Amino acid sequence: MNEPTTALVTVLGLLAAGAWLSRAARCPEATAWLLLGLLGTAGLTALDIDIEPWLAMLKSHALDLVLPVLVFQSAYSIDARNRRHLPAAALLAIGAFVLTLVGAGLVYHWFLVDRWHVSWMIGIAATLVLLPTDATAGAPLLRLNSPRGLRMLLRNELPFAAALCAAGIGVIVALPDSVDAANVVDLVVGLVPALVIGVAVGAAVGWLGAQPLRFIAGGAVVHWLSLLAAVLAHRIAEMMGGAGITAVLAAALVLGRQPAAPIAENLWRPLGRAASGMLVLALGALLYSYDLTAYAPLAIAMLSCMLVLRTVSVWAVESATHRRTKMGISRRELALISVLSTRGAPTIALALALPDSLPYVDTIRSVAIVVVAFDLLVTAPASGWLAKRFANHAPLPPITRKKIEIPY
Repeated sequence: MNEPTTALVTVLGLLAAGAWLSRAARCPEATAWLLLGLLGTAGLTALDIDIEPWLAMLKSHALDLVLPVLVFQSAYSIDARNRRHLPAAALLAIGAFVLTLVGAGLVYHWFLVDRWHVSWMIGIAATLVLLPTDATAGAPLLRLNSPRGLRMLLRNELPFAAALCAAGIGVIVALPDSVDAANVVDLVVGLVPALVIGVAVGAAVGWLGAQPLRFIAGGAVVHWLSLLAAVLAHRIAEMMGGAGITAVLAAALVLGRQPAAPIAENLWRPLGRAASGMLVLALGALLYSYDLTAYAPLAIAMLSCMLVLRTVSVWAVESATHRRTKMGISRRELALISVLSTRGAPTIALALALPDSLPYVDTIRSVAIVVVAFDLLVTAPASGWLAKRFANHAPLPPITRKKIEIPY
Protein backbone atom coordinates (compact mmCIF):
# COMPACT_ATOMS: atom_id res chain seq x y z
CA MET A 1 0.00 0.00 0.00
CA ASN A 2 1.51 3.32 -1.08
CA GLU A 3 1.69 6.41 1.11
CA PRO A 4 -1.32 8.34 -0.34
CA THR A 5 -3.54 5.28 0.07
CA THR A 6 -2.28 4.76 3.61
CA ALA A 7 -2.99 8.39 4.46
CA LEU A 8 -6.51 8.15 2.97
CA VAL A 9 -7.32 4.97 4.89
CA THR A 10 -5.99 6.59 8.06
CA VAL A 11 -8.17 9.67 7.52
CA LEU A 12 -11.31 7.57 7.00
CA GLY A 13 -10.53 5.52 10.09
CA LEU A 14 -9.97 8.66 12.18
CA LEU A 15 -13.27 10.13 10.99
CA ALA A 16 -15.15 7.03 12.12
CA ALA A 17 -13.22 6.90 15.39
CA GLY A 18 -13.92 10.58 16.03
CA ALA A 19 -17.66 10.09 15.58
CA TRP A 20 -17.59 7.21 18.08
CA LEU A 21 -15.41 9.10 20.55
CA SER A 22 -17.72 12.12 20.40
CA ARG A 23 -20.70 10.02 21.44
CA ALA A 24 -18.77 8.08 24.07
CA ALA A 25 -17.08 11.09 25.71
CA ARG A 26 -20.00 13.48 25.08
CA CYS A 27 -17.74 16.06 23.52
CA PRO A 28 -18.14 18.00 20.25
CA GLU A 29 -17.33 15.95 17.20
CA ALA A 30 -14.86 18.53 15.90
CA THR A 31 -12.92 18.40 19.19
CA ALA A 32 -12.62 14.63 18.95
CA TRP A 33 -11.44 14.89 15.35
CA LEU A 34 -8.79 17.45 16.29
CA LEU A 35 -7.41 15.27 19.09
CA LEU A 36 -7.33 12.24 16.81
CA GLY A 37 -5.71 14.34 14.10
CA LEU A 38 -2.88 15.18 16.47
CA LEU A 39 -2.47 11.51 17.41
CA GLY A 40 -2.75 10.32 13.81
CA THR A 41 -0.15 12.82 12.60
CA ALA A 42 2.24 11.75 15.35
CA GLY A 43 1.72 8.10 14.44
CA LEU A 44 2.24 8.60 10.71
CA THR A 45 5.35 10.67 11.40
CA ALA A 46 6.74 7.91 13.63
CA LEU A 47 6.16 5.44 10.78
CA ASP A 48 7.98 7.77 8.32
CA ILE A 49 4.82 8.25 6.25
CA ASP A 50 4.73 11.62 4.51
CA ILE A 51 1.40 13.44 4.89
CA GLU A 52 2.41 16.44 2.78
CA PRO A 53 0.84 15.02 -0.44
CA TRP A 54 -2.50 14.72 1.35
CA LEU A 55 -2.24 18.27 2.71
CA ALA A 56 -1.24 19.55 -0.74
CA MET A 57 -4.28 17.85 -2.30
CA LEU A 58 -6.52 19.38 0.38
CA LYS A 59 -5.02 22.83 -0.25
CA SER A 60 -5.57 22.60 -4.00
CA HIS A 61 -9.25 21.63 -3.61
CA ALA A 62 -10.18 23.59 -0.49
CA LEU A 63 -11.91 26.44 -2.32
CA ASP A 64 -13.39 24.58 -5.30
CA LEU A 65 -14.48 21.29 -3.67
CA VAL A 66 -14.36 21.06 0.12
CA LEU A 67 -15.82 24.45 1.02
CA PRO A 68 -18.59 24.25 -1.65
CA VAL A 69 -19.67 20.95 -0.12
CA LEU A 70 -19.96 22.60 3.31
CA VAL A 71 -21.86 25.59 1.90
CA PHE A 72 -24.24 23.49 -0.20
CA GLN A 73 -24.98 21.10 2.67
CA SER A 74 -25.71 23.85 5.18
CA ALA A 75 -27.72 25.97 2.69
CA TYR A 76 -29.65 22.95 1.41
CA SER A 77 -30.81 22.18 4.95
CA ILE A 78 -32.31 25.66 5.41
CA ASP A 79 -36.08 25.70 5.54
CA ALA A 80 -36.42 28.17 2.69
CA ARG A 81 -40.22 27.89 2.76
CA ASN A 82 -40.18 29.76 6.08
CA ARG A 83 -38.87 32.92 4.44
CA ARG A 84 -39.11 35.29 7.36
CA HIS A 85 -35.99 33.84 9.01
CA LEU A 86 -33.79 33.99 5.90
CA PRO A 87 -33.41 37.80 5.74
CA ALA A 88 -32.22 37.85 9.36
CA ALA A 89 -29.56 35.21 8.72
CA ALA A 90 -28.43 36.90 5.50
CA LEU A 91 -28.43 40.31 7.20
CA LEU A 92 -26.34 38.97 10.07
CA ALA A 93 -23.83 37.49 7.64
CA ILE A 94 -23.63 40.72 5.62
CA GLY A 95 -23.52 42.96 8.69
CA ALA A 96 -20.86 40.87 10.37
CA PHE A 97 -19.00 40.78 7.05
CA VAL A 98 -18.86 44.57 6.78
CA LEU A 99 -18.33 45.51 10.43
CA THR A 100 -15.80 42.79 11.19
CA LEU A 101 -14.01 43.35 7.91
CA VAL A 102 -13.38 46.99 8.68
CA GLY A 103 -12.70 46.70 12.41
CA ALA A 104 -10.61 43.55 12.52
CA GLY A 105 -8.83 44.49 9.31
CA LEU A 106 -7.74 47.75 10.90
CA VAL A 107 -6.61 45.94 14.07
CA TYR A 108 -4.57 43.49 12.02
CA HIS A 109 -3.04 46.34 10.04
CA TRP A 110 -2.25 48.49 13.09
CA PHE A 111 -0.83 45.53 14.98
CA LEU A 112 1.75 44.74 12.30
CA VAL A 113 2.26 47.97 10.35
CA ASP A 114 5.10 49.27 12.50
CA ARG A 115 7.01 45.99 12.49
CA TRP A 116 6.42 44.47 9.06
CA HIS A 117 4.64 47.26 7.11
CA VAL A 118 1.62 45.10 6.40
CA SER A 119 -0.90 46.64 4.02
CA TRP A 120 -4.57 47.03 4.92
CA MET A 121 -5.58 44.57 2.18
CA ILE A 122 -3.57 41.82 3.88
CA GLY A 123 -5.47 42.61 7.06
CA ILE A 124 -8.75 42.22 5.18
CA ALA A 125 -7.63 38.85 3.81
CA ALA A 126 -6.76 37.68 7.34
CA THR A 127 -10.13 38.87 8.60
CA LEU A 128 -11.99 37.05 5.83
CA VAL A 129 -10.30 33.82 6.88
CA LEU A 130 -11.42 34.24 10.50
CA LEU A 131 -14.90 35.61 9.87
CA PRO A 132 -17.07 32.49 9.14
CA THR A 133 -18.36 30.71 12.22
CA ASP A 134 -19.00 27.02 12.62
CA ALA A 135 -22.16 25.45 13.99
CA THR A 136 -20.19 23.16 16.31
CA ALA A 137 -20.37 25.38 19.37
CA GLY A 138 -23.89 26.55 18.59
CA ALA A 139 -25.31 23.07 18.99
CA PRO A 140 -25.71 23.26 22.81
CA LEU A 141 -27.57 26.55 22.48
CA LEU A 142 -29.75 25.08 19.74
CA ARG A 143 -30.75 22.26 22.10
CA LEU A 144 -32.11 24.76 24.61
CA ASN A 145 -35.73 25.80 24.64
CA SER A 146 -34.79 29.11 23.05
CA PRO A 147 -36.93 31.13 20.63
CA ARG A 148 -37.29 29.67 17.17
CA GLY A 149 -35.94 32.85 15.60
CA LEU A 150 -32.72 32.54 17.58
CA ARG A 151 -32.22 28.92 16.57
CA MET A 152 -32.89 29.70 12.91
CA LEU A 153 -30.48 32.63 13.03
CA LEU A 154 -27.60 30.52 14.34
CA ARG A 155 -28.28 27.59 12.05
CA ASN A 156 -28.69 29.58 8.84
CA GLU A 157 -25.80 32.01 9.16
CA LEU A 158 -22.96 29.68 8.12
CA PRO A 159 -23.55 29.35 4.34
CA PHE A 160 -24.02 33.09 3.79
CA ALA A 161 -20.91 34.06 5.76
CA ALA A 162 -18.72 31.34 4.22
CA ALA A 163 -19.84 32.25 0.69
CA LEU A 164 -19.16 35.96 1.21
CA CYS A 165 -15.71 35.33 2.68
CA ALA A 166 -14.72 32.85 -0.01
CA ALA A 167 -15.81 35.28 -2.73
CA GLY A 168 -13.85 38.09 -1.08
CA ILE A 169 -10.70 35.99 -0.86
CA GLY A 170 -11.10 34.98 -4.49
CA VAL A 171 -11.26 38.65 -5.52
CA ILE A 172 -8.19 39.57 -3.44
CA VAL A 173 -6.17 36.69 -4.90
CA ALA A 174 -7.21 37.63 -8.46
CA LEU A 175 -6.32 41.32 -8.18
CA PRO A 176 -4.27 42.23 -11.27
CA ASP A 177 -1.98 44.59 -9.37
CA SER A 178 -0.01 43.95 -6.25
CA VAL A 179 -2.11 43.19 -3.18
CA ASP A 180 -0.10 45.71 -1.18
CA ALA A 181 -1.05 48.49 -3.64
CA ALA A 182 -4.77 47.60 -3.76
CA ASN A 183 -7.44 49.38 -1.73
CA VAL A 184 -11.03 48.85 -0.64
CA VAL A 185 -12.40 50.29 -3.87
CA ASP A 186 -10.62 47.57 -5.85
CA LEU A 187 -12.13 44.95 -3.54
CA VAL A 188 -15.67 46.30 -3.87
CA VAL A 189 -15.40 46.74 -7.64
CA GLY A 190 -14.33 43.13 -8.02
CA LEU A 191 -16.62 41.65 -5.38
CA VAL A 192 -20.01 43.10 -6.36
CA PRO A 193 -20.06 41.80 -9.99
CA ALA A 194 -18.73 38.42 -8.83
CA LEU A 195 -21.54 38.09 -6.29
CA VAL A 196 -24.22 39.18 -8.76
CA ILE A 197 -23.06 36.77 -11.47
CA GLY A 198 -22.73 33.93 -8.97
CA VAL A 199 -26.23 34.44 -7.52
CA ALA A 200 -27.81 34.72 -11.00
CA VAL A 201 -26.09 31.58 -12.30
CA GLY A 202 -26.85 29.60 -9.15
CA ALA A 203 -30.52 30.59 -9.15
CA ALA A 204 -30.87 29.67 -12.82
CA VAL A 205 -29.17 26.30 -12.40
CA GLY A 206 -31.20 25.56 -9.27
CA TRP A 207 -34.46 26.44 -11.04
CA LEU A 208 -33.61 24.21 -14.00
CA GLY A 209 -32.65 21.36 -11.67
CA ALA A 210 -35.91 21.70 -9.76
CA GLN A 211 -38.13 21.23 -12.83
CA PRO A 212 -37.73 17.42 -13.11
CA LEU A 213 -38.57 17.10 -9.40
CA ARG A 214 -42.12 18.17 -10.17
CA PHE A 215 -42.67 14.89 -12.01
CA ILE A 216 -40.00 12.53 -10.60
CA ALA A 217 -39.14 12.45 -6.91
CA GLY A 218 -37.16 9.24 -6.54
CA GLY A 219 -34.22 9.13 -4.16
CA ALA A 220 -31.57 8.48 -6.82
CA VAL A 221 -32.96 11.24 -9.06
CA VAL A 222 -32.90 13.82 -6.26
CA HIS A 223 -29.36 12.82 -5.27
CA TRP A 224 -27.95 13.08 -8.78
CA LEU A 225 -29.78 16.30 -9.59
CA SER A 226 -28.48 18.01 -6.46
CA LEU A 227 -24.93 16.88 -7.20
CA LEU A 228 -25.20 17.97 -10.83
CA ALA A 229 -26.66 21.34 -9.86
CA ALA A 230 -23.86 22.03 -7.37
CA VAL A 231 -21.11 21.15 -9.86
CA LEU A 232 -22.66 23.00 -12.80
CA ALA A 233 -23.44 26.13 -10.77
CA HIS A 234 -19.86 26.35 -9.52
CA ARG A 235 -18.24 25.69 -12.91
CA ILE A 236 -20.49 27.96 -14.97
CA ALA A 237 -20.16 30.86 -12.51
CA GLU A 238 -16.37 30.53 -12.48
CA MET A 239 -16.28 30.45 -16.30
CA MET A 240 -18.37 33.63 -16.46
CA GLY A 241 -16.11 35.48 -14.00
CA GLY A 242 -18.45 35.17 -11.02
CA ALA A 243 -18.03 33.69 -7.56
CA GLY A 244 -18.64 29.96 -7.81
CA ILE A 245 -19.26 29.62 -4.09
CA THR A 246 -22.21 32.07 -4.19
CA ALA A 247 -23.61 30.16 -7.16
CA VAL A 248 -23.50 26.98 -5.06
CA LEU A 249 -25.30 28.84 -2.26
CA ALA A 250 -28.04 30.14 -4.57
CA ALA A 251 -28.56 26.73 -6.21
CA ALA A 252 -28.87 25.06 -2.80
CA LEU A 253 -31.44 27.60 -1.61
CA VAL A 254 -33.56 27.14 -4.74
CA LEU A 255 -33.39 23.34 -4.69
CA GLY A 256 -34.00 23.22 -0.95
CA ARG A 257 -37.49 24.70 -1.45
CA GLN A 258 -38.72 21.62 -3.32
CA PRO A 259 -40.95 19.12 -1.48
CA ALA A 260 -38.53 16.30 -2.37
CA ALA A 261 -35.50 18.19 -1.00
CA PRO A 262 -35.28 16.29 2.34
CA ILE A 263 -34.46 13.12 0.41
CA ALA A 264 -31.10 14.51 -0.71
CA GLU A 265 -30.16 15.46 2.85
CA ASN A 266 -29.31 11.78 3.36
CA LEU A 267 -26.52 12.33 0.81
CA TRP A 268 -25.32 15.83 1.72
CA ARG A 269 -25.27 15.41 5.49
CA PRO A 270 -22.59 12.66 5.39
CA LEU A 271 -20.68 14.57 2.71
CA GLY A 272 -20.68 17.71 4.85
CA ARG A 273 -19.52 15.80 7.93
CA ALA A 274 -16.75 14.13 5.94
CA ALA A 275 -15.55 17.45 4.51
CA SER A 276 -15.62 19.09 7.94
CA GLY A 277 -13.83 16.13 9.52
CA MET A 278 -11.05 16.12 6.92
CA LEU A 279 -10.40 19.81 7.48
CA VAL A 280 -10.24 19.41 11.27
CA LEU A 281 -7.91 16.43 10.91
CA ALA A 282 -5.74 18.58 8.66
CA LEU A 283 -5.65 21.16 11.45
CA GLY A 284 -4.09 18.52 13.67
CA ALA A 285 -1.35 18.06 11.08
CA LEU A 286 -0.87 21.81 10.61
CA LEU A 287 -0.28 22.29 14.33
CA TYR A 288 3.01 20.42 13.84
CA SER A 289 4.00 22.47 10.78
CA TYR A 290 3.91 26.05 12.05
CA ASP A 291 5.63 27.89 14.87
CA LEU A 292 2.56 29.25 16.62
CA THR A 293 3.97 30.77 19.80
CA ALA A 294 4.97 34.02 18.10
CA TYR A 295 1.46 34.62 16.76
CA ALA A 296 -0.53 34.04 19.96
CA PRO A 297 -0.74 37.78 20.90
CA LEU A 298 -1.96 38.69 17.43
CA ALA A 299 -4.52 35.88 17.52
CA ILE A 300 -5.82 37.07 20.91
CA ALA A 301 -6.12 40.66 19.65
CA MET A 302 -7.96 39.57 16.49
CA LEU A 303 -10.30 37.25 18.39
CA SER A 304 -11.16 39.89 21.00
CA CYS A 305 -11.90 42.47 18.31
CA MET A 306 -14.10 40.05 16.35
CA LEU A 307 -16.07 39.09 19.48
CA VAL A 308 -16.90 42.75 20.15
CA LEU A 309 -17.85 43.42 16.54
CA ARG A 310 -19.96 40.27 16.37
CA THR A 311 -21.86 41.36 19.47
CA VAL A 312 -22.66 44.64 17.73
CA SER A 313 -23.71 42.78 14.56
CA VAL A 314 -26.05 40.37 16.36
CA TRP A 315 -27.59 43.19 18.41
CA ALA A 316 -28.17 45.30 15.29
CA VAL A 317 -29.80 42.42 13.38
CA GLU A 318 -31.96 41.47 16.36
CA SER A 319 -33.11 45.07 16.76
CA ALA A 320 -33.82 45.50 13.04
CA THR A 321 -35.77 42.24 12.63
CA HIS A 322 -37.26 41.76 16.10
CA ARG A 323 -40.86 42.50 15.15
CA ARG A 324 -40.74 40.33 12.07
CA THR A 325 -38.85 37.27 13.29
CA LYS A 326 -39.66 37.51 17.02
CA MET A 327 -36.23 36.33 18.12
CA GLY A 328 -36.51 37.64 21.64
CA ILE A 329 -32.76 37.50 22.27
CA SER A 330 -31.94 38.53 25.83
CA ARG A 331 -28.72 40.21 26.87
CA ARG A 332 -27.38 36.97 28.29
CA GLU A 333 -28.07 35.12 25.06
CA LEU A 334 -26.53 37.95 23.06
CA ALA A 335 -23.30 37.64 25.05
CA LEU A 336 -23.50 33.86 24.78
CA ILE A 337 -23.84 33.95 20.99
CA SER A 338 -20.80 36.20 20.76
CA VAL A 339 -18.67 34.01 23.03
CA LEU A 340 -19.76 30.76 21.38
CA SER A 341 -19.14 32.05 17.84
CA THR A 342 -16.27 29.66 17.32
CA ARG A 343 -14.32 29.07 14.14
CA GLY A 344 -13.97 25.64 12.58
CA ALA A 345 -13.91 23.91 9.21
CA PRO A 346 -14.73 26.98 7.03
CA THR A 347 -11.83 28.93 8.53
CA ILE A 348 -9.43 26.04 7.91
CA ALA A 349 -10.59 25.74 4.29
CA LEU A 350 -10.12 29.45 3.64
CA ALA A 351 -6.68 29.43 5.27
CA LEU A 352 -5.57 26.47 3.15
CA ALA A 353 -6.96 28.08 -0.02
CA LEU A 354 -4.68 31.10 0.26
CA PRO A 355 -1.92 30.94 -2.35
CA ASP A 356 1.65 30.61 -1.12
CA SER A 357 2.57 33.72 -3.14
CA LEU A 358 0.32 35.96 -1.02
CA PRO A 359 2.40 38.23 1.24
CA TYR A 360 2.49 37.09 4.88
CA VAL A 361 0.47 33.98 4.09
CA ASP A 362 2.24 32.03 6.84
CA THR A 363 1.25 34.70 9.35
CA ILE A 364 -2.40 34.54 8.28
CA ARG A 365 -2.46 30.75 8.44
CA SER A 366 -0.72 30.68 11.81
CA VAL A 367 -3.24 33.08 13.34
CA ALA A 368 -6.11 31.04 11.88
CA ILE A 369 -4.63 27.81 13.27
CA VAL A 370 -4.24 29.31 16.75
CA VAL A 371 -7.79 30.68 16.80
CA VAL A 372 -9.46 27.50 15.52
CA ALA A 373 -7.42 25.23 17.81
CA PHE A 374 -8.35 27.35 20.84
CA ASP A 375 -12.03 27.36 19.86
CA LEU A 376 -12.21 23.60 19.30
CA LEU A 377 -10.19 22.63 22.37
CA VAL A 378 -11.52 25.20 24.87
CA THR A 379 -14.62 27.05 23.72
CA ALA A 380 -16.52 24.20 22.06
CA PRO A 381 -16.23 21.70 24.97
CA ALA A 382 -17.29 24.42 27.43
CA SER A 383 -20.20 25.64 25.32
CA GLY A 384 -22.70 23.17 26.78
CA TRP A 385 -21.97 24.23 30.35
CA LEU A 386 -22.02 27.91 29.39
CA ALA A 387 -25.31 27.56 27.55
CA LYS A 388 -27.05 25.80 30.44
CA ARG A 389 -25.70 28.24 33.00
CA PHE A 390 -26.16 31.59 31.28
CA ALA A 391 -29.09 31.17 28.89
CA ASN A 392 -32.49 32.23 30.13
CA HIS A 393 -34.24 29.20 28.72
CA ALA A 394 -34.27 25.78 30.32
CA PRO A 395 -33.37 22.67 28.32
CA LEU A 396 -36.15 20.86 26.55
CA PRO A 397 -37.80 18.33 28.91
CA PRO A 398 -37.29 14.66 28.11
CA ILE A 399 -40.06 12.83 26.30
CA THR A 400 -42.06 10.59 28.61
CA ARG A 401 -44.70 8.03 27.75
CA LYS A 402 -47.99 8.00 29.58
CA LYS A 403 -50.69 5.43 29.41
CA ILE A 404 -53.97 6.60 27.98
CA GLU A 405 -57.09 4.99 29.37
CA ILE A 406 -60.12 5.14 27.09
CA PRO A 407 -63.41 4.60 28.95
CA TYR A 408 -65.97 2.44 27.23
